[in-house]
Amino acid sequence: MTNEEANIVLFLKKINFFVLSSICVMVLLVILTTIYVSNSLDNYKLNQSIDTIIIGHSHSELAYNSKILNNTYNLSESSDAYFYTYLKLKAIVKANPQIKNIFIEFSNMNISELMDDWTWDDRHLNKKFTKFSGFIGFDDTKVLLKNNFKGYLKTVGLSVRKNFELILNPRKKIYLNKQWGEFRPKHGSILDSILESSYNSIDESNDYYRSGLSNINIEYLKKIVSFLQARNISVSLIRTPVHITDDYLVNEASYLKIYKENFVGIPLLDFKDYPLLNEQYFDKGHVNYSGSEEISEFLKALIDTGILKSNHQQKRIDSLIRPLIKKRSEIYNTSFGYSKNHN
Repeated sequence: MTNEEANIVLFLKKINFFVLSSICVMVLLVILTTIYVSNSLDNYKLNQSIDTIIIGHSHSELAYNSKILNNTYNLSESSDAYFYTYLKLKAIVKANPQIKNIFIEFSNMNISELMDDWTWDDRHLNKKFTKFSGFIGFDDTKVLLKNNFKGYLKTVGLSVRKNFELILNPRKKIYLNKQWGEFRPKHGSILDSILESSYNSIDESNDYYRSGLSNINIEYLKKIVSFLQARNISVSLIRTPVHITDDYLVNEASYLKIYKENFVGIPLLDFKDYPLLNEQYFDKGHVNYSGSEEISEFLKALIDTGILKSNHQQKRIDSLIRPLIKKRSEIYNTSFGYSKNHN
């Protein structure tokens, strides 16, 4: 071997040593910051009066006003897959032993194949994983590594930085600075303009409305339910109203089948058919502030009159919804959908 070749080999060995050392340091930082953050309970403590949590993606984020619901906090955040809901709940439940009830948004969108992207694509890893990395377990890590190895590695450094931010700000309450979700209402409505446009039917070529199912999201909802039941916390699924033209309703048969096969023992408070008016929706899939006030008051009345202890919850809900559908169908006969679907 010539001197030049020997120098090249030595140089490559130094590079390999540097890379290996950097990886080891990063792994050590991940482990240490994760241990610290997961045990820094002050960051995740809610007001002691809060014993009920609502959690989910944008449907519940826009719908349930914490100020209307007694002793309740809405920790929903847009584009939350159940993978991240699970990590969030691990922290919140551990830090708040007073929590007795959890409402989990369970919509037609939640079973969609789109949830795979929300779990491990680059954008959601950067937005979500970096916030909840302190609570990830070995099995959770395997899910991300298996499905987006490069994306996971890219976010490790940012995750460590965010963990350090929590370490350096130990009194920075998560729910007070709204990092993990809150009630975020939308004002106004764009629904009528959507209905009048060519967007009124599903564009089959649009990848956003893929018809496949997300096995990972369904599996993590099961993990959430098991996690909460093991801690004697009451679990209820809740389906927020969507407009009858919402594109994800095309998977209704699959939605009902998945519920019956996997969660039939878990109460489902189904408000899908609650007859909000067009002007109470922001768009097809989300209520606006007016809609949120009405549906929050409806949920409050159900809770206050003992819905969580009832053996026939959905029958009771339907008995309250049916006359409202009839009344509004008569008054707003030209309003989109009512007279057509609920005579």
